[in-house]
Amino acid sequence: MEFKKVSWFFLLSFCALTSSAQYSVSGTVADEKNGEFMPFVTITYNGLQQGTNTDIDGKFTINSSIPITKISLSFIGYKPKEISSDEIDFSKPITVKLTPVSYSLGEFVVKPGENPAHRIIKKASENRKTNNPESISFKYETYNKFIFTAAIDSFILNNPDTINSLDTTDQKTIEFFNKQHLFMMESVTERKFIPPDNSYEKVLASRVSGFKNPSFTALATQFQSFSFYNDPMIINYTTYLNPIGNRSTEKYLFLIQDTLYQNETDSIFVISFRPLKDKNFKGLQGVLFINTNGYAIQNVIAEACEKSELSNIKITQKYEQINNQWFPTQLNTLLSFPNTMVNNHSLVGIGRSYIKNIEINPELKKREFGSVAVDLNKEAYKQEEGFWNEHRIDTLSEKEKTTYQVIDSISEAENLELKLKFFEAATNGYLPIGPVNLDLNRLLDANAYEGFRLGMGVTTNFKISEKWRLSGYGAYGFKDKAFKYGGDFEWKINRRKGIGFKTWYQVDVKETGSITFFEKKRWLSTETTRNFLINRMDSVQEIGGFFYFRALSHFTFHLFGLQSEYNATNDYQFAKKLSPEITSLRNNFTFLEGGIQVRFAYKEKYLLTQDGSVSLGTKYPIIYFKYSQNIPYEIGNDFEFQKIDLKLDKTFYIKNLGKSSFRLAAGKVIGDVPLQKLVAHPAAFQNGFITSEYSFETMRLQEFYSDEYFHGFFRHSFGSLLLKTKDFEPEVVVVYSTAWGKMINIQNHRNYSFNTLEKGFHETGVELHHLFTLGFSSFGIASYYRFGPYQLQNAKDNFTYKFSFRIKFD
Repeated sequence: MEFKKVSWFFLLSFCALTSSAQYSVSGTVADEKNGEFMPFVTITYNGLQQGTNTDIDGKFTINSSIPITKISLSFIGYKPKEISSDEIDFSKPITVKLTPVSYSLGEFVVKPGENPAHRIIKKASENRKTNNPESISFKYETYNKFIFTAAIDSFILNNPDTINSLDTTDQKTIEFFNKQHLFMMESVTERKFIPPDNSYEKVLASRVSGFKNPSFTALATQFQSFSFYNDPMIINYTTYLNPIGNRSTEKYLFLIQDTLYQNETDSIFVISFRPLKDKNFKGLQGVLFINTNGYAIQNVIAEACEKSELSNIKITQKYEQINNQWFPTQLNTLLSFPNTMVNNHSLVGIGRSYIKNIEINPELKKREFGSVAVDLNKEAYKQEEGFWNEHRIDTLSEKEKTTYQVIDSISEAENLELKLKFFEAATNGYLPIGPVNLDLNRLLDANAYEGFRLGMGVTTNFKISEKWRLSGYGAYGFKDKAFKYGGDFEWKINRRKGIGFKTWYQVDVKETGSITFFEKKRWLSTETTRNFLINRMDSVQEIGGFFYFRALSHFTFHLFGLQSEYNATNDYQFAKKLSPEITSLRNNFTFLEGGIQVRFAYKEKYLLTQDGSVSLGTKYPIIYFKYSQNIPYEIGNDFEFQKIDLKLDKTFYIKNLGKSSFRLAAGKVIGDVPLQKLVAHPAAFQNGFITSEYSFETMRLQEFYSDEYFHGFFRHSFGSLLLKTKDFEPEVVVVYSTAWGKMINIQNHRNYSFNTLEKGFHETGVELHHLFTLGFSSFGIASYYRFGPYQLQNAKDNFTYKFSFRIKFD
């Protein structure tokens, strides 16, 4: 197998060395219990300290100029094994199985200054920046393969008598998985990179069993970090403290398990690691192989120290020296899903990424990079078999070929490609029915003003066009006894550049004084739960449209215009001065507005698919700026005003402390206008209700209005750092929220009771999440306290108690 390009000098030296070997033995090493191949097992021969390690796939070869009389194998957590030459068939590869043993390091105590592993770990930490492959420019190609199958004990597979004793269902399951996998996908990509974060990866080929849509392709490489040097590091979308990060010896227990002498100058230290007893943090456990040549990671095996009932991941990485730079050449991933069963056998995912054709410090220009980080070419699935054979590391096994053949035939018979598109639509809140999607979000809703809202919405889907979309809806509120309806049309002009146009018309209701931006709502966010509490709304007839596009690398623009007519559904009236002597009392208002919205997300990256672009996020703040101006043209629309809204969102991780997030929002209305165009501060008071992010949990609905405002929301999650036992691991979140506002001409607003916020509003709270879990759903409790100038006279009225709801994936 070819894993890298080598210089002619190295190649000739290698050939000269191996040509002198007269004796050799090769084979694989596997776990006796589950049959998994074991990477990086230490193998020595003839009682010498020199030897080798199995590669990342558990394979090894020993070449010697003297007869091999015995080989010795050892690995942490397994019983050492010694095999004599009498037990070895030198004419073919052998298979060696190691027996796992239970061991505990819980009582192991290392006194300060006495642990020899610390010196090595500290040197590895000091050289982290130099050895990190993402500190240099590079190019490479990858071949990725990922399969999903059932975890069946190797003892059962190798014992026919045991299989025969099982029931018919289990026998058929084992027979099925002996012949094929459940699911399989392959991809070939090329990537180029300039530090610190200019990255572009293009998918050259993609193949997924049962599907021609390459949407799954990015999955294979998203579970683990490309480099093990980042601190903190992300594995399976969870943040962990890196065992070779700064001051990691204060958090982790390190033990030297073995030392292998590679040549006359370099050694490899095999060091196990796991969190120290009584240290509470998100930690990993595993084995590091540190090469004294630069004190770099040569191999690493790592997994979460704490197991989850939903999913667990184990990663394995192999590094080699390319032009004097340590660089990953293979990344393996093992996913396990303990509670996802396939006929009594848990589901597992096995991934392999082989990195080859590596170029260190190639000539790259920053202008070659843009906002697209991963480009899923829609032609990638059309590659011929010759292309695949050229890029695969090994030919497909019979089981893998059968997986493609069987699943592809099932897909064609069952039309799985079409069902996949339907599934993708359903996860976004749509139910496909022929050429249209039923909008599930429109079926049933509720709020304090409308009561239960029953409706229906439909939108055209990809069967009609992938370029444009036409939607319509209708609804009825059982409390306000009113019908609502509307529709919109969107044309996606250029998906790659994010260019498009949308227009809409609706007759509906809106919260009085609501703040809106053109943005996608966050999936699974609790930010909108306060909508159930809204009890004051206006009837609105609106027609509008906007043109949107991405430009200047980090900006997204919306140029918009809309005409709207608001009718107050309560006794509210606005006193409009027509002259010093004449005042007009109104409860219906017409506006004609035009404006611009700018979204700035510095270094935000996108995943480009055939269906459009998907944000991969950014570590920098995301800023929204929206400006609108009313154009007066008749009586009823004789308001002269401008409105400015600004919002900033930021989330960041604090090492050893958890994750913080904050939102800052501010705005101003310039001109004398009714409440419909002012700001209702986002209140969400209701004891016993669900918490709502970025809302004031102790503020009463419509308690405050302003024409100039500021909101500040801060949240810090300690994760399980503060409260953690063996079976109880709640997430602790502290919250602080503040608001300020003022209003001129408050006397112009009649028959509507509210306060202003010149003195500032403050509240704080504590949330305990994940007290109880049910599948992927988790529940908790929260309490908030209102203080400061607007504290209520009755002390108990300043408290509110709520429930929390979250989706939990780990």
